[in-house]
Amino acid sequence: MTDLLLASGLLASLLYWAIVTRPVSVWRTATKGAALGLPLIALALMGWPWLALLGLALSVLGDLALSRAGDSALKAGIGFFALAHIAYVAAIYEHAPLEPTTPALAAIAALWLFGLSTRFWLLPHTGPLRPAVALHVVLILAMGVMALLSAPPSPWLIGGALAFIASDLILSIEIFRLGDSPWKRLTALLVWPLYIAGQAGIMMGLAPAI
Repeated sequence: MTDLLLASGLLASLLYWAIVTRPVSVWRTATKGAALGLPLIALALMGWPWLALLGLALSVLGDLALSRAGDSALKAGIGFFALAHIAYVAAIYEHAPLEPTTPALAAIAALWLFGLSTRFWLLPHTGPLRPAVALHVVLILAMGVMALLSAPPSPWLIGGALAFIASDLILSIEIFRLGDSPWKRLTALLVWPLYIAGQAGIMMGLAPAI
């Protein structure tokens, strides 16, 4: 049963990638929701930690919101993903002790420099959503920091968090900077596989001890 759900989720994610640049539709929304919704059920059946499942569930709600058009859907998506990042921060904290090694601190410094840079190239272009976007930046970087500090270092967790951050970076550029640029087709194709890889890495990194 769980293998079928995971395989179906993978198929849905590939289908969504094939139609990601198509106009908004119920079919497109359902496919996007199934990509992580079905694995969420499988992981719940397999005993994944509840905070990890909560983060994934909130991410599915964010996916559904962002698959629709309009400012209300965008606001809802930002809100759901902000909550998802909080859940992942808590899940990582519960999963493993934190150890501030020199490589981790260097990577964390780079992350926060990147976060500060959004004040100049991103936030001025977000209009009334500026407070929500700024909070979102802080929360997703906090997730990355927690992944980098977890001990022993987990390549799955660190890679997943960084892929998630990369997908969010490209999506932010797509939404707030590109306008009607033809480059949006390329960014849409880049965001989805990075996002799926990020979620998969985080789930693998938070796998229950056997």
